[in-house]
Amino acid sequence: MAEGRVAVGDINILVVDDCSTSSLLVKHQLIALGAKASNITCVTNTQAALLAAKTRFYSFLVIDYHLAEKYTGLDLVHLLSRAQLISDTTAVLMISSDATKETVLTALSSSGRVRHLLTKPLQTKALYTKMLQALQEQQHIAAVTKRLLASQPLLLSDVILLHETHASSICVESLIIDTLVERRDYTLLEDYLPLCCQKEHASKVCATAFLLHHQGHISEAVKVLADYVTRNPLCLAAIDSLIGLYESLGQQRHALCLAKRAFSLTPSNGSRFLSASRITAKLGLFEDLYELGRTYAAHLSQTDAQWLNVLSSYVDLVSDHFKTLTHIHTKRKVLVQLNELCLLTQKQLGKEQQVNLLAFKQLMQCKLLLVESRAAEAHLKLLESLSYFYDIPTQMPIALLKQALPLLAFFGEFSIRRSLLGVINQSCSSVRLQECNIVPHEYDYPFSVETKLNALAAPDQQYHSNSESVVNFLKQRALPPNWSRWLSDYLSGSFSSQIPEPFSYHITDRE
Repeated sequence: MAEGRVAVGDINILVVDDCSTSSLLVKHQLIALGAKASNITCVTNTQAALLAAKTRFYSFLVIDYHLAEKYTGLDLVHLLSRAQLISDTTAVLMISSDATKETVLTALSSSGRVRHLLTKPLQTKALYTKMLQALQEQQHIAAVTKRLLASQPLLLSDVILLHETHASSICVESLIIDTLVERRDYTLLEDYLPLCCQKEHASKVCATAFLLHHQGHISEAVKVLADYVTRNPLCLAAIDSLIGLYESLGQQRHALCLAKRAFSLTPSNGSRFLSASRITAKLGLFEDLYELGRTYAAHLSQTDAQWLNVLSSYVDLVSDHFKTLTHIHTKRKVLVQLNELCLLTQKQLGKEQQVNLLAFKQLMQCKLLLVESRAAEAHLKLLESLSYFYDIPTQMPIALLKQALPLLAFFGEFSIRRSLLGVINQSCSSVRLQECNIVPHEYDYPFSVETKLNALAAPDQQYHSNSESVVNFLKQRALPPNWSRWLSDYLSGSFSSQIPEPFSYHITDRE
């Protein structure tokens, strides 16, 4: 399909709607608009859509937002993108019989892949207009994105050429502006903005405020955004920028008002959830903080790759509050709230994700027990958390690994830490963490499994007198597989004096 021209009869179209009658109606409308019946595939669920996309490339997707399952249409788009079953030229039209603000804004603001939405029943003329617009825009955006990535460094002449080639496209103009903001190319942005169209749009307004903020004119930047948000109260991009400016000025109440508004309109958005939670915690509004957590957990999407990171950051905010408490009943209330958060989250997740949640919960409890100076119990929780991934350590999510590493160092479990460090350094090339080549001693690390195993293996039997208590301690811990086998050999009277590595595995790339 050549850039700038759309031949409806030549493209493959996938229609996803849990109502077969509705999808059949859309198919007939598409045929009436020139699409070939043989090029249109209709499915009624997420799994069928994924299977269809594995056997055929689709240039245009028509997806119902509310599917009759845990997944939404937006979740399906995320799954298709993550599996690389759609390309950067694939256009998406979301359809829904629900035209509420939450549905519209979540569909259009949570993913750069979705820019168009129609309410059902679809009007054939409106469908045709949206289809052409979506296909043409996606072609232009894909082409411009490729050229922007190829232009390093980006020059004003490059930007002017792209701008003149797509002079009538607000989407392309927004893409160029957003790219300059992301690269923090202040000089080029300042030169480009005067060349933009006269029409006011979110990217242009946010970029103007971005430049003013960079120049130290924070109050002027706030005024620009605040005026725009007043006229466009549902523009989430402008609201997000304004929240940050209010925070920088210490105007937390203004920031919270907007943060709650943005989150209420997109309750599955982790970034907006954390923004609202952070400001709420700063203001000491902890009942509101718990309510925000419940709302996010109830709307959490299992296709959100960042859900563990989001929950970790939220729990850190709650934990900081927990550290300040002195009364048992107030502490218990916090623990109840966190437990409720985990229960609500569990309902939204798939089976494998629920395992990650269980491990996360154990780590959370480990940290809280340390706050209470209950180190023995905290150590138990730490090893229990890791035990979910003992068979295949490479399957432990990076978000959990990063939390576990400092705790392992704290307890003197340096061998386990070194093994897991290999996992994180291999799996996450952008993060390189250094090993701690430390041999722990029992007087420094009284709960370290490593020190107790070394004590049992010591040839001079210096711990022979209390070996029974050491063995009982180890039996109560969830030991890594190789250490568990070594302890069994020790108890049977046949064991090596050399403690093995905790795991036996080969580091492979994560799926």
